[in-house]
Amino acid sequence: MLDSDFVDQEEYQVNIYAEIERNLRSYSGFVSLIRELIQNSDDSSARGKNVEVELHFLKDKLVLKNNTVFNENDWEKIKEIGSRNKEDSSNKTGRFGIGFTSVFKICDNLNIHSKNVSKNLNLNLVNTGKKWRKYSLEKTKYSNGEEITEFEFIWRTEDSEARRQINAEIITPGIINLYIEEIIKNINKDLHFLNNVSKLVIYNDSNLIQEIKIQKESFYLCNEVSKDVKTISVDGNKRRILIYHKKLTEHFTEEFERGIARRKPFVLSIAVDCSSIQQGRVFCTLPTELKTGFAFDINCDFQPNQDRKQLIFDEDDAKGRYNKKIFNFIPSLLHSVLEDIKCEISVEMLYEILSSSDSGGQLKHLFADFINLVKKNDSQIIHIDNTWYRISETNFCSDKKMLNLLTRINYPVIPEKHLKFNKLFIDIGIKDFELNNLIKVIQDKVPSSVPFKESFFENIDELFIVHSFICDKFDINYKDKIQSLNIFLTTSGNLENTKRSIIVEMPRELDLIKDHLPVKQINRILIEKFSFLRQLGVSKFRYNQLIEIIQRDFLTIKYPIQISEAKPYINNKQKLLLIFSFLKDAFEQHKIYLKAREMGYLFLDEKTVYLQDQKFKDFEMNVKRTLYLPLVLSENGNLYTLSSNKVFDLDSERKIVFANMYGLEKIDTDIKNELKKFDLVPRLKLQLIVNYLEFYFKNRNTIVSDDNLVLFYQLISESKSQLTASNIDKLKRIPLFKNNRHSLCSLNNNGKEMLLQGNYPLPEGILIDEILDEALINNIPDYPNFKKEILESIFKIKKLTFGRFVQSYFIDIFNSKKIKTDDKLKLISKLNAEFINLKKNDPNNEIQDILLKSNLVFCNDGKFHCPSRETIFFKSTELDELFGENYLYPDYAEISEYTYLFEKLGVNKALDEDKIVEYIIKCVESKQINKDLIERMRIIFVYINQHWDSFNQKERFKGLAKIEWLPATGFFTKLYKPCDLYLQNSGETQNTKPFLSEFSNISYLDISDALLRKKSNSTWIKKDLIKIIELNNVQRIPTEIIIENLKLLSKGKKIIENELIIYSELDTRAQKTPNSVLPLKEFNSIYIKHKGEEKPRYFFTSEVFRENKEMLYGKYIGYLSPQFVGKCTNLLNNIKVLNEPDAFAIKDILKKIDAKYASNSYLVSDESDKRILSNCLEQLSNKVDSPDFRDSLVLDLKIMHILCNNNSKLITPEYAILDDNHMISTQFEEKLGDRFVKYNKEHFYILKKLGIKKISQVVNKELVTTPILGDLKINPRFSRKLEYFIQLLPRIKFAEEESSQLNGLWRDIHEELKVYDFENLKVLKYLFIDGRRYEAKTSSASCYIEKDDALIYKIYINGSDKIILDSLANELFETIHSNLNRNYISTFLALLGLESYEEMDRYLTEILHYPVLEKKANTLLNIDGTIEYSSENDVAEDENSNGLSEFGENNIKKSIGNGSTANQKAECDHTIDRRISSYNNDSQSTSFNNSQAKSKKWLNENDVNEDFDSPHTRGRTTSSTKEMDPKEEIGKQYAPRNHPNNQEDHEEYLIDENLEPMSLEDEKRFNDTVNFEIENEIENIREDNIKRTYTSQLRKIKENTVSKLEVKDFYKGKCQICGFNFRKKDGSMYCITVSLLEKRNGGIRHPANYLCLCPNHAALLKYAYVTGLDKKRLVNIKNNKIKFNTNDSEYEINYHPMHFKMLKELLKRGSHN
Repeated sequence: MLDSDFVDQEEYQVNIYAEIERNLRSYSGFVSLIRELIQNSDDSSARGKNVEVELHFLKDKLVLKNNTVFNENDWEKIKEIGSRNKEDSSNKTGRFGIGFTSVFKICDNLNIHSKNVSKNLNLNLVNTGKKWRKYSLEKTKYSNGEEITEFEFIWRTEDSEARRQINAEIITPGIINLYIEEIIKNINKDLHFLNNVSKLVIYNDSNLIQEIKIQKESFYLCNEVSKDVKTISVDGNKRRILIYHKKLTEHFTEEFERGIARRKPFVLSIAVDCSSIQQGRVFCTLPTELKTGFAFDINCDFQPNQDRKQLIFDEDDAKGRYNKKIFNFIPSLLHSVLEDIKCEISVEMLYEILSSSDSGGQLKHLFADFINLVKKNDSQIIHIDNTWYRISETNFCSDKKMLNLLTRINYPVIPEKHLKFNKLFIDIGIKDFELNNLIKVIQDKVPSSVPFKESFFENIDELFIVHSFICDKFDINYKDKIQSLNIFLTTSGNLENTKRSIIVEMPRELDLIKDHLPVKQINRILIEKFSFLRQLGVSKFRYNQLIEIIQRDFLTIKYPIQISEAKPYINNKQKLLLIFSFLKDAFEQHKIYLKAREMGYLFLDEKTVYLQDQKFKDFEMNVKRTLYLPLVLSENGNLYTLSSNKVFDLDSERKIVFANMYGLEKIDTDIKNELKKFDLVPRLKLQLIVNYLEFYFKNRNTIVSDDNLVLFYQLISESKSQLTASNIDKLKRIPLFKNNRHSLCSLNNNGKEMLLQGNYPLPEGILIDEILDEALINNIPDYPNFKKEILESIFKIKKLTFGRFVQSYFIDIFNSKKIKTDDKLKLISKLNAEFINLKKNDPNNEIQDILLKSNLVFCNDGKFHCPSRETIFFKSTELDELFGENYLYPDYAEISEYTYLFEKLGVNKALDEDKIVEYIIKCVESKQINKDLIERMRIIFVYINQHWDSFNQKERFKGLAKIEWLPATGFFTKLYKPCDLYLQNSGETQNTKPFLSEFSNISYLDISDALLRKKSNSTWIKKDLIKIIELNNVQRIPTEIIIENLKLLSKGKKIIENELIIYSELDTRAQKTPNSVLPLKEFNSIYIKHKGEEKPRYFFTSEVFRENKEMLYGKYIGYLSPQFVGKCTNLLNNIKVLNEPDAFAIKDILKKIDAKYASNSYLVSDESDKRILSNCLEQLSNKVDSPDFRDSLVLDLKIMHILCNNNSKLITPEYAILDDNHMISTQFEEKLGDRFVKYNKEHFYILKKLGIKKISQVVNKELVTTPILGDLKINPRFSRKLEYFIQLLPRIKFAEEESSQLNGLWRDIHEELKVYDFENLKVLKYLFIDGRRYEAKTSSASCYIEKDDALIYKIYINGSDKIILDSLANELFETIHSNLNRNYISTFLALLGLESYEEMDRYLTEILHYPVLEKKANTLLNIDGTIEYSSENDVAEDENSNGLSEFGENNIKKSIGNGSTANQKAECDHTIDRRISSYNNDSQSTSFNNSQAKSKKWLNENDVNEDFDSPHTRGRTTSSTKEMDPKEEIGKQYAPRNHPNNQEDHEEYLIDENLEPMSLEDEKRFNDTVNFEIENEIENIREDNIKRTYTSQLRKIKENTVSKLEVKDFYKGKCQICGFNFRKKDGSMYCITVSLLEKRNGGIRHPANYLCLCPNHAALLKYAYVTGLDKKRLVNIKNNKIKFNTNDSEYEINYHPMHFKMLKELLKRGSHN
């Protein structure tokens, strides 16, 4: 094409070949190029119009046509091939963006034709000034007339400059053929996510080689999920693809705001090919090289990496997190469309798709997460017989036989055809068909005892399958469940279980009875085939099973039973003998058992087992089961058990007679012979005879004949070898004998054993029944010696003697009232005569014991008494005196003859400790309690007390402590133990009543003082007596009882007659056991009754004090008497009673006053209460520095009504305002009058502690009209006075702090403070109280001080000198310090009234005697206007420290090293390391580094690569050139932005605003670091301010060199306004760092507050009148810029993004002062 063909040209805006070359590197393969071109065609569709594309492979070019047309915007965009213009349209993938540059892979020259416009671009002409060339050639319609766009890409067939620059290849015919093959093979798989392309036709020359048609149907599903079904036809071959879309716009709001998400609506899509299984890919509309890992394609507006082959996944990159966030929605989307996919594709295809996942790759978790969702939701994903089942409903079975059976019975099991997908089924949680599943199937389908033919089993083989499965899977834990299954086929043809039925294999020897036994026999084939059945209770029938059957069958049978009527298996002797034979092993066990009983041990399982072992007991129980079987047959045909004792081997005639008497039977001979083999023949032994006799005599209803008795004697005699202790004992209890009255009796006779007639005749008048009738026992046939051999030798029956008579009958005789007294006295006389002989023959004192228990002593009361049970004395004068006639003594005429006998029987001669105790015990035990007994006990007590000192064994009286024998006052029917009684006798330790007065249940000893005095002339009871018998005196009263009594007294507010008795006792106990008295602190336990008071008062221990402070606190608390304090020091110390009230006690007084007036709206009516309130506050004020003045106390006081306002009403400190300036308070009286509390200097410290606001502190003042400083005149006189005042102020501070320990901060006064005359000076005063503003009326003022929290910097005045002086002194007093004494008003007034420094200095020295301070160098704080310089000579500082060589950490450290101290250097190193670590985080975090690298508009490209110290900085040289006018250039540099001299493009000094954004994590980490540094710096400033208040001259605050150097390094020394800098003589770059914000406006020593400026603009900010840099206007800054105005010109401060972020963090904070 000739140049003459072109009619127009436009600038082509691709910057450099390198941009194209970089883009081409990201595209591998020709197909990538075609994808991009097709995508551009897809994007060009208007309103969803179907796009048809044609590709023509011609010899000289590649032609692409589509049925769309270019608009003006498209022509504009095509000018910047390679730009990111696609982001301008949220619904387009990439229209002529970076991807379009891929065409230069194949061509240097291209033509575009659209809508009658044709343009050409030749890449070789880009850098020659040639433009896009427009030419006239209409090629913009299809043959059918439809408008089209056509691209012609001229094949690059030869070398060119452009090719070499972009490193592209030369296109040959061979390569073109390869391109065609690549396209034909791949392109049809890449189009399904395009929105509008419906047809793609590919020609080679004019030959059609492939036609692709795409049809789309769309459906809405649910929850913002829709579906497209696309049918893609390739040369007639169709593929059906399901595409599911989910809108996610609302989930990515933040990403849209940050520009990471680009397209709306934001849609996530997945696609599945219904025709074949394809490995899934990730698409950004077009495919990347990233695989999904399963058979689904995924498409979304992902952020790809630079070559678009992969996605970004870096967690430190916001784009990487964005991509991962999208992928997190994939599993839920897949799960939500699963039901629809099931309807669209075959089951096999579904399983193939789900089984095709790849476990590797970056996205491997997606399919796993999807599978987890399927499992979690128990999805219906298993297809069996046209039905979908849930995962939990199905199993898969690897056992094919079982699988066939389960399939036949319609059990939901994975079909055999799907078993190849087992891995998938395992992954989704399908479990193998296990034993528990089979158990459930059998339980559901096979009922109990069902005939096999009626069961679900079709044949025996299926039953064998079940048994085989159980055998293979058998688990002991399932044994019980398997036994309960009806799978045991019996010989009867039924299916049974071993849980309910006995299923056995019957031995042949029982063939005769097997059919009669209640057992079920297992099918023999089954038992032989599956031996494991024996583990389930199926085994050969054994003897123990037969025993169990017989036991069960005969459990309720009543014996005897005729054998013919027994169970069929035992109803004749033949069967019985058969059973005997079968049970031989059981009987053999019985023989072993009997042998073991003899030996004492048993060999069991090769171990020795002893009789006491549990194993032997178990063995014994098992053996004895046979004894309860009905296996014994009598000759009468009756069946009995071996243990029945009803059938015996009767081997004598007497036994046969005896058996007939008691209904016993004789055993069958054949059975006896069988039992003989095992020593089990039942024999009638003596033990059984005895048992029958016992039973017979117990239940007899007939008279026993003498013949029967003789028969019994004969049976006993013939079996005497079998007599045992047990038998003998039983026989002695059976009434087999007759006494001398011929009545039946037993030998032991209910405890009085029978006797044989001896040599002692019974006394006259006394009859006994315990003598045997010997008529029968002396004449026993065959046994004439029965009496001697049996009764005397074996039964040990004794003969009657006098000693035995005494031993057996004396107690009864002397207890009997029927026997006459004379007869008894004769026996006593006989006893007295025989007593010595009896004792000789009584070595064991058996007779003596009987006598001691008998009532043998005839006493003065005419009765017989027992000395061992009653106290009997020989009569004496002493006892007559003590007891009168009230004691017992023997009443015999010749008492001396009986003395020996009675002494031995226990009659007492003398009265000692034991006798007294014994007498008392007998009295209280044997007598009924009445007045006489009570009086006797009272006399005995007095007697003991009277003779106490004469007793030698006082400890013997301890026995009286535990018995009830003492009288109590007011009780006449009861005696008490000493420990239950309290003393009430005279004397402090013996009168317990004052300590127990409130207890009604206390009993007091009824021994009067008069009775004690009558006997011993004293009312004292002996202390040792009290202690030994445990009487309760004062010392024995528990402390808790005394305290409880005191509590009751306190509760009733009762009067105590002598309270010191109680408290003195408690004091004694406090000394011994301090903790015992602590409960006194828990109630109002201190009794105080003042003179003149009717009722006493009880106080808590915290409410009473040792010193009387009634003048201060009134009667709200208690004051102890000096006597109380003197006697009870220990007690008061232990319960912490103070000398005077502490802070907490005073709080309690205030609390009482608060409560007193709460019901009266807190209006105080009693003047004395006002005084007490004032006193309390004064005392609290004195105590604020004491250690016990805790924060909790302050919190309590703050909410109590303890302050009295001007209306005598109580208010809380939180509500109160301290009226320390009445002139101010009167202006707010109407609105806030009820809050004002009068100022009282005695209350100062407590009011301060409570945080009560002074009105002078909380009042705010503001000018009604803001003055314009340029319009005001400085008042030189008052300015001068203030200058002198400032110089002398340190002396005032020093004197005040030394004298009063003043707390708080002094406000600084600016060293260049000026006083201005302001005629229109009006001030508005206002208060902020509880969030509400209260204003006073606007008024004219004579003085107004302009200040902030730390600094006074301007003063306005108006009026006469006198008025100004007064007002100025007052304002300074209120402003300069918050806690000054008001006397300083007069001091300030006097000083300001003087005219010279010398006069003021002399006044302080000679009149006020203030100390003279040592003069120091001037270090006043230098704060000027809006700019705060780093030092007095910033220029000098910067010359020493600003040698910057290169950007970054090393540069700063190097700079520090040039002119700083070692400490500064170390500090700088630390700060730099920390900040760089925070900014960069790690090597993977690129946001900050990229931000630096991309700041191309700040320095040009060359500037970035050159050394900063180089003289070749762009546009700057070290000396002027010939072409440059220095004056003109400087004028340009420092002209305002809109000045006509400044015509250069100023963008070269700006910061790039389109930097790659920080990630959220990086930004948060950065902000946290900056905030941490700001907090530290604020704290440092506060510490500096505090230190500066103690010097005579204000010390200059140290600047932060590190922060300044860091700011300089941000900008490489260039001015943030103009970008200018210059190189000093030493070669370093010059700049000045200044503060943006003053300290009073929140400025600090941190990089955020520093600016890097040239000298000219630094001076401009310092000296010019600047607007726009106040903090309120700085809040809304953005775009890395700040604007300000001065001299009607606007200036702009440009920020590095990181520096700008620091500034914004600083501006978020309020003032730190």
